[in-house]
Amino acid sequence: MNDHREGAWSRSDEAPAPPGDRRRLALELGVLGLVGGVAFGVGATCGLALPLAGLAVGFGALGLHGRRRDDRDRDRAARVLALRAEFGAGPAWPVDLVVRQGEAPTGRDQGLLWIEGGRIVFSGFHTSFALAPDQIATLVRHDAAVPGLRLRLGLTLRRETPVGPLALSFWPVADGWKRAEDDAATLRYTLNTVIENGRRSPDPDLAGQWPPIDLGPGARSPEILRKAALGRIGAWTAVAAFVAALLVPFRWEWGLIAFGVIALGLNLTTAAENRPRWKAYRDARRLWRET
Repeated sequence: MNDHREGAWSRSDEAPAPPGDRRRLALELGVLGLVGGVAFGVGATCGLALPLAGLAVGFGALGLHGRRRDDRDRDRAARVLALRAEFGAGPAWPVDLVVRQGEAPTGRDQGLLWIEGGRIVFSGFHTSFALAPDQIATLVRHDAAVPGLRLRLGLTLRRETPVGPLALSFWPVADGWKRAEDDAATLRYTLNTVIENGRRSPDPDLAGQWPPIDLGPGARSPEILRKAALGRIGAWTAVAAFVAALLVPFRWEWGLIAFGVIALGLNLTTAAENRPRWKAYRDARRLWRET
């Protein structure tokens, strides 16, 4: 195997955070308070004022958080799509890319992915690298995404780290869900074809470059990953508490039993989904301790 070069992160092109719109924020908070007040008044007529108000405010806050997240995603997507327009002729895919060690995300970037000289090339705002086929351990997989940890396309590399193999997780940036799905299918087929051709006819002189091995922009700290894992437990427990609060006015014993059964059942049912988050927390704790 060639002695491939090491990649590095650059923070020189950090996108400035969009300025906050105070008028919009005040309007959103006012509407949220109004909805909560109306729900409280309606619930007071049947003894469910606090549960209904809490439900209305909680779902409203989640909606506002999702809207702001979508605004940030649109801003990032616009920057990446502008890169594609500058690329010119030839196939290139705008992608969102996460570098991972074990389950821990150690950096995130957006940029273009394309094929050049039998290598898979990525050039983004914060890093760039070119993978030769002998650097790649697996074909591209299409898995379920885990928010904050990995995207839906995954590629494991032949590079071990203290917590597991170095890997890439990525997904096309496109105008619309259907276009992204189509781009993902084409991208997966193209990359796998390059990898398989490289395995059948290896080129010993084809040199590549590893993705960055150190912590970069978008790396999730152990504290953030722990809060994400605990947040899932807290969310399902809150659902159980809401159901119990509906039963308490009738008989408090029913509410207590419902809370215990629902909270335990929901958390046990989703334990497998939450397992990668706990592993990511443990992996990140080791990585951040060593840096």
